[in-house]
Amino acid sequence: MKKIVLIAVVLLWTNNYLRSQCNESLVQKATEQVGKDAVLVRDFKVRLKEGSKRNPSPAGHFSVLMQKDINYRFNILNAAEFDGKAMLQLYDKSNILGSTYNSNINQNNGSFQYKCHRTGNYQVMITFIDGKAGCAAGIMSMVLDSAMQSSKMNDENTEIETLYLDMENPLQIITDLAKDEKLDITIDNGKIIYKDTNTFVIAEHEGKAQLTVKVINAKGKITSEVVKDFNVYPLSAPKVTLEKARDYISLSDLLNINKIQVEPWAYKVLQFYLSRSRVPGSGLKSTNEFLTFEQREFLKELTVNDRFYVGDIQVELPNGKVVTVDPLEYIIR
Repeated sequence: MKKIVLIAVVLLWTNNYLRSQCNESLVQKATEQVGKDAVLVRDFKVRLKEGSKRNPSPAGHFSVLMQKDINYRFNILNAAEFDGKAMLQLYDKSNILGSTYNSNINQNNGSFQYKCHRTGNYQVMITFIDGKAGCAAGIMSMVLDSAMQSSKMNDENTEIETLYLDMENPLQIITDLAKDEKLDITIDNGKIIYKDTNTFVIAEHEGKAQLTVKVINAKGKITSEVVKDFNVYPLSAPKVTLEKARDYISLSDLLNINKIQVEPWAYKVLQFYLSRSRVPGSGLKSTNEFLTFEQREFLKELTVNDRFYVGDIQVELPNGKVVTVDPLEYIIR
């Protein structure tokens, strides 16, 4: 009996200005280092300039969703024609979970594994040691044994996953297909679409959906079949907060704020301003979810009882529509 594992995988947007045209052969070489016991989830491509006094350590930032109880493997490979040696680090907000670089022995191992203990959004950051210019390809993959076990546990717990309306819901399908076999994927509420090597589900109506995946051999016989149920919900309105923020922010919190956060995960922050004023368009602007160097310096200058505002927050919906979110106000305690 063939094994089939269905895992809903959220591929979040990245900072497009950091996604360079690194040679695709570099990505292929990095993928080859993943190992036969893992399956590719996504790649991260960066090409960064040399650091300066204003920005001593340029970085590529990426948001990823990871699922509980799955072992993830992260690899990084440098382009030989650049001096920069890349370092890939995994964060849960400001807490580092893993790194390809071991600072204790000054050694870059090129890979590490992390077993996820909480389903949710995490951050990948790629920098070049000593701020040198460089080009690199990073790979995020799932270790198959852990993915199989996680799927089995979810089946036993009859946990129902969620699909959202008005968007392409990515789906990761893991199976040990033979060369003469193929997959047949159908859903009773919506449709299946394919883009490059990725598979997406588009649900049409709120309620329930049942996904069926069949393995079919060269003679047209079904050799394995898996049926998975989903809840289908509309996406809620975007909710934006500043990282580390509650109703107030402490002076120590200011040093660890790197981004603004938006929920649900399917939304993308296009821009926001930091300012001491409520006036729209005033202050310092970012063109993605991450704070700029100038914005971080602005926060460092604030003192107790100061107020500041996060305004002109533009969020892109999965259907391409852009909405402006109400401004946020914070007090330093």
